[in-house]
Parts: sequence; C-alpha cells; structure tokens
Amino acid sequence: MVNQFTILVYRMPPKPTAARVAVWRLLKKIGAIYLQQSICVFPNTPSLRKDLAPILRRITDASGDFHLLPLQSPDRAEREKLIEQFQEQTSNHYQEIIENCEVNFTKEIEFETFRKNFTYEEAEEKDLRLVRARPSSRLVRSTEQVKSEGMVESVRENARGLRSQSL
Repeated sequence: MVNQFTILVYRMPPKPTAARVAVWRLLKKIGAIYLQQSICVFPNTPSLRKDLAPILRRITDASGDFHLLPLQSPDRAEREKLIEQFQEQTSNHYQEIIENCEVNFTKEIEFETFRKNFTYEEAEEKDLRLVRARPSSRLVRSTEQVKSEGMVESVRENARGLRSQSL
C-alpha cells in the first residue's frame, strides 16, 4: 500500500502558454493528481521520481520554479482520500479505453455485419485497429499509481470480446 507521497508546487511564466500546457500534460501522463492549479501529488516511488526529472527540467528551462515537498505520513483519512483519487483517475482512463473500443469496434463490427462485409481484409483491418488500441491500456497500467480493482480485467474482457467479434 502507498504510504508516502510527494507534493509538487510549481510556477511558470504565463507566456508562452505552450510550456505550461506541456508540463500539465506530462504530469497527468505520469499519473499526478492535481490538488489545485500548479499543485499536484503523486506516490513517492523511484520510478515516478525518474519520470519526474525531465518534467522538472522543463519547468526550469521555461524560467519557472518548483518545490518538491515530501508528505511522509498523512493520517489515515487523508491517505485514503488520496488513494481514492488515484483509483478514480485510473478508473476513468480505463473507462475511456472501454468506451473507445465500444464506439470504434463494436459499432463498426455491427455495421459490417449488417452490410454482410465479411472479407479477410475487413477482419485484418479490425484486428490491426485493436492491436493499435493496446498501447493505451499499457500506458494507463504504467501510470496507475494505485491499483484499480477489476478495471484491468474489464478492459481485457472487452478486448477479447471485440477480437472474437472481428474474427
């Protein structure tokens, strides 16, 4: 279980906005939870600190500054609240993958079935699109700071079902 967290407080010049947006996106990509604008929290792990290093360089390269503040032992209620936020964020990411599969695969397969378009080329195209969707799932798993019970299996089941429909 995650017990130690780090808080990042950063400030960047208002212009150019591209640098601020890039930092925000990169922090979200590694799984940070924003508490307020320019204040985020993440579990204190070696892999996350490694992922954070280039983002911190980007902040300073853009004439910004930051503070990394350890949050060693939050009380139980606060720790549970943070863990719940990490799980909710991960759950939302997995839900986006599932919805994307449903929209981009299920509906398309239903349409091709309606058209009776059962060619080898169509099956190959659907399989290729499904393979291209896998990196999204791997990205979410790699940034999942706190395990979201059941979501990984739900995505796998959805993908299996879509694969069987496309073949």
